[in-house]
Amino acid sequence: MKFNLLLCFLLLLSGIVFGQDCPPNIGFENGTLSGWKCYAGTIKNGVVNMPETGPINGRHTLMPNTSPQQLDPYGGFPVNSPNGSNYTLRLGNDQAGAEMESVSYDFKIPSNRYSITYYYAVVMNNPNHPPDEQPRFSAKVEDVTGGPATQVYRSSLDCVNHDFVASSGLTGFQTTGSGNNQIQYKDWSPVSLTLIGYAGRTLRFTFTTNDCTHQAHFGYAYLDFEENCGTSLIKGNNYCEGTNEVVLTAPSGFDSYAWYTDNFTTQVGTNSTLRLNPIPADGTQYQLIVTPPKGLGCTDTMYASISGLAQPFKLNIAQPEILACKADGADITAPAITAGSSADMAYQYYADPDGQIYVSDPKRISTSGTYYIRGTNTVYGCTDIKPIKVTLADGPTIEWTPPLAVCQPATIDLTKAVTDAKGATISYYTDQIATRPLLNPTAIDKTGIYYIKATSALNCATIIPVSVIVNQLPIVSPKTVASCPPISLTRAVSDGDYTGNTFQFFYDAACTLPVKDPDNLTDPAQSGTYYYRGVNSSCPGSPSTVTVTVYKVPSFTVTDPSPVTYPATINLADTRPDLSDAAYTYWYDATASQKQITDYRAVGQSGTYYIKATGISGSCTLIQPVHVTVNAPPEADLVAANTFTPNGDGVNDFFNPTTTGVLSINYLKIFNRYGKQVYETKQALTPWDGKLNGQLQPVGTYYWIFNCFDIYRKKTITRSGPITIIR
Repeated sequence: MKFNLLLCFLLLLSGIVFGQDCPPNIGFENGTLSGWKCYAGTIKNGVVNMPETGPINGRHTLMPNTSPQQLDPYGGFPVNSPNGSNYTLRLGNDQAGAEMESVSYDFKIPSNRYSITYYYAVVMNNPNHPPDEQPRFSAKVEDVTGGPATQVYRSSLDCVNHDFVASSGLTGFQTTGSGNNQIQYKDWSPVSLTLIGYAGRTLRFTFTTNDCTHQAHFGYAYLDFEENCGTSLIKGNNYCEGTNEVVLTAPSGFDSYAWYTDNFTTQVGTNSTLRLNPIPADGTQYQLIVTPPKGLGCTDTMYASISGLAQPFKLNIAQPEILACKADGADITAPAITAGSSADMAYQYYADPDGQIYVSDPKRISTSGTYYIRGTNTVYGCTDIKPIKVTLADGPTIEWTPPLAVCQPATIDLTKAVTDAKGATISYYTDQIATRPLLNPTAIDKTGIYYIKATSALNCATIIPVSVIVNQLPIVSPKTVASCPPISLTRAVSDGDYTGNTFQFFYDAACTLPVKDPDNLTDPAQSGTYYYRGVNSSCPGSPSTVTVTVYKVPSFTVTDPSPVTYPATINLADTRPDLSDAAYTYWYDATASQKQITDYRAVGQSGTYYIKATGISGSCTLIQPVHVTVNAPPEADLVAANTFTPNGDGVNDFFNPTTTGVLSINYLKIFNRYGKQVYETKQALTPWDGKLNGQLQPVGTYYWIFNCFDIYRKKTITRSGPITIIR
C-alpha cells in the first residue's frame, strides 16, 4: 500500500513538472510536417498570391541532422539547429523567382504559465531595391482564439514578432559578397517566450519568406523548435539523491540575466547560471529576468522552484578522456562514454561548462579540447553536467613523389611513389574515403586519381590523393580537304576532334620530313598527299594520310578609267583583263555579296565599285576595287542674244538661243511690252522670226521666259530676259 501511494505521488509530481510537453511535432521530430500548414506562391508588383499547398520539397524542406553536418553555402553555418534536434525546416530556397513561402502552426496553451523556445537563421540577397521589393523573413505569434478575452494577459506577443527586410545594418546579421550579389545572413538565434495568462487560448506561429519582387534575388530561412516546453525554461531546479549542489541554468541567447529571490527583493546573480551551495530548502523560489538583444525578442521573466526528490540519480562519464583521430573526429555521444549513468537519461552536449553553447555535431568533434555532457532524467528532471576531454591525433606523415606520366602500353607503379612512410602501414584505394582497395597498385594502366592511405600504430590514418596519368595513343584516320588557299592542315584534321590532341605533319610515311608551314598552304602546286599523327602529352600515335587539293585563286588587276562628264558613262568591263579560267561579276559593296550591279557597262555615277573574279575550278575569288569619276555637266541655262533684226537681209534675222547642261525643255515663251504672248515652243528650240501669225511684230523690246528640268541635278530651272527687235 505504501509503495502504491509513493508511486502515485511520483507520477503526480512527474505530471506537474514534465507533463506539459511541447505540441505534437512542432519541432519536426517525426520527420514530417504533420500539424503544420504550408503555403507557397508569388509576390509581384506588391500583390501576394500564396494559397495553402501542403509541403513542397524545395520550398518547405526538412533537413535531417547529419554528421558531418551540412553547411549553408552562403553563411557557412550548420543548416541544423544547434539544439541537437533530428530535423530542421528550410523555408524557401536560393532560386530567385519572386517566390513566397509560409508555414503556420496552431496550438492551445495548456496552463497560465507556459514557455516555448524556437531557433531561426536567415539568408537573404540584398540588391538595394525599395523596402517593399526586397527579400524578407517574418515571424509572427498571434492569438487566434476569437471571442471575448476571459484572462488578464500579463505577457505581450508583439515583442517576439520579427520582420527582417534585406538592408544594410540589420541587427545580428553579417554580410558577404558585394553589389547585387551581396548576401546578408544571420546565424542560428533562439527566441524564448514565456506566456502568462493564456491557458485555454489558441496561439498561431507563422513564419514567412519571400524573394525580391523582380524575380532576381532570393531569401530563405531555417527554423526549429526546442523540444522542451512547459512551465519554465530554467533547468536544474529539481535534484535527486546524492546531489551536493544545484545549478540553475537559463536559456542561452540573451544579453543579460538577473536572478532574484524573495519575490524580486534580493538579486543573487547576473550570469546565465546560478550555483546554489548549500542547496536551499525545497520550495525556495527564484525569479529570473532575461533581456534579449535589442529588437530581437522579449524581456521575459522566468521562475524556478527548488524541489528535492528521493530518487537515485547519477551522471557517469566512464571515459573522461578520449583519444581519437583528427581525420575521423571524436564521437562523444557513444553509449560507452556515459556507461554507468542512471536510467531514463537524455543527453545534451556543450562547448562551455555552463551549458550555453551547444556542440553542433557531437558525433564528430573535430577540435581537441574540453567539452561538457549534460544528463537529464526524463522522468524527474534531475540534471548534471560534467566535462570530457577530447584529444585528436594527427595521422602519420607520408613523404611521396608524384609519379611521372607514361604512354600506353606502359603502366605506373604507385607503390614507388611513397619514399618514406615513417613506419606506417601503406595501402592503396580508388576512393577518397579508402573503402575500395586498388587491385593493381604496381601496374596502373588507366589515368585517374588514386589514394594512398598510411595507418599509424594508433590506427589513425592519413589519406592523400595521387594523380596518375597514363596517356592513350591518339588514333587518327585518313582525311581529305579541297579548298581555296590558305589551307590549314591542323584545322582540316582536327575538325570534330575534342580530345585536345596536337598534330604533326610530314611529307613521308616514316614521319621523318616535317612540313614546314602546315597551316599556310597557298599554292596549287602544294596539292598532294601528306602524313600526320596525333600527339597526346608527348605520346605520338600511328600516322595516317591527309589528301590536299589547293584550288587556284584568280589573278587580275584593274585600271581606273579616265574621268567622263555626264551623261557619258563608264563600261566596267573595259577596266579589267579577260580571264579564261574565271568569270566576272560587278558589285556595289566591298564584300561583293550584298548588291550586284546589273548595268555594269553603263555606270554613270562617280564612286568605288568592285569587280569579283570567281575561278571556274574551286570557286575561289578575288575582289578588286575600281574608281569611277563622272563629272557634273554645266547647270541647265539658256544662252540668248538681246537683239535681232528680222528684216530679211539674211543677217541676224532670227532670235535663235542655245542651251547649256543636260536638260529637258518645258517651254520658251516670248511676250510683248503689253504682256501678250507672241511666241512659244515646248520642244527643241525653234528660232523665232519676229512674227505672230505671219505678221512682223513692231520694233521694240520683248521679254522671254525659259523653263526646263535639269536632268543631272534633278531640279526645275526658270530663266528670263529681254530681246529687242531692230530694223
